[in-house]
Amino acid sequence: MKYTRYNIKSKPKSSNSFLFYLAITLLLALLLGTFIFKFVLKDSGKIGFIKGIDMNNSQQQQNSGKVPGKSEVKEEGNSTEIKEEKAVSEYNFYILQCGVFKVKSNADETLNKLSAFGNPFIGQEGELSKVYFGMYSDKNIENGASILKEKGIDNTKVTINIPMEDNSTKQFCEIVDSLLQVVNKTSESGVKSINTSELKKWIDGLEKIDENMKQYNEVNSLKEYIKALPDEVDKNKDGEVLKYVYDQLIKFKK
Repeated sequence: MKYTRYNIKSKPKSSNSFLFYLAITLLLALLLGTFIFKFVLKDSGKIGFIKGIDMNNSQQQQNSGKVPGKSEVKEEGNSTEIKEEKAVSEYNFYILQCGVFKVKSNADETLNKLSAFGNPFIGQEGELSKVYFGMYSDKNIENGASILKEKGIDNTKVTINIPMEDNSTKQFCEIVDSLLQVVNKTSESGVKSINTSELKKWIDGLEKIDENMKQYNEVNSLKEYIKALPDEVDKNKDGEVLKYVYDQLIKFKK
């Protein structure tokens, strides 16, 4: 009997199969990594941040004594954008000057002319009498300038810049600004006087200034002056009030 001889040794696997399984493994690893990043670690990138604000940076600002400005929040869809407003670093006041005279009578003549449509006053600097039409802040300087332009009266805008050195300077400027707004109201058509009770009430509610701050005495003097004003300020009183404010602000003129 004859026997057929077979070679039962297995054939080696082809290299193509190995590459196929390697490709499948890499593809599965990529899919798994994408899934973990997208769903498991979705919020991990927000550590140390709240709505786009770097908490580490905010802490550094606090430690350095810097106070961030106000924030404006703007929402679009699912994203929230926070814009940081710059803190006010200076305050500007303006005096509209309508003449400089060596002869006092000439200054008085100009003053009387301007009194028909404004709240003029005279600032004395040595032998010179300077006639001012009014005092303003950024909020209402255009009102006074437009009146003089309409009347065809030449004028010079004198700017007094006050840097915000501490909270006393800030409060001083805010009080002056509010007082000027009250006084300038009487120059409007049909307004004979302005009630000062609300201004006085607001003054009483302001925080106390530390006596070590730079404008401590000026702030307290300004508050006392306003409290002593009559309940009704009319046009006859305006010149006196503006002259007082002028004397306070001119100290800051460079």
